[in-house]
Amino acid sequence: MSEDLVRIKEAVEEWYKAKEKVAFHEKQVDKLKQKVIEYMKEKEVETIVTTNYIVSKRVLSRDSLTKKDVPEDIWKKYARNLSYDAYYIKER
Repeated sequence: MSEDLVRIKEAVEEWYKAKEKVAFHEKQVDKLKQKVIEYMKEKEVETIVTTNYIVSKRVLSRDSLTKKDVPEDIWKKYARNLSYDAYYIKER
């Protein structure tokens, strides 16, 4: 196997392992965040201040349209199409 193939094989393996670690930690973050959210709802507070951290709740809103919400001619005139590269990795 050429040196390039060995290096790319190692990079793919490291990427996959790192992706698994990220998924594990994201689950942990979600669980802990949910605990904090439940506490804030229960206590009816929008801010928690600890020695080292401040957790605050904000209400955000965003206006949007979907294709079914507007006439076709308006959609064609104003819709923006963004293209980008996406890379995926999965175990064989």
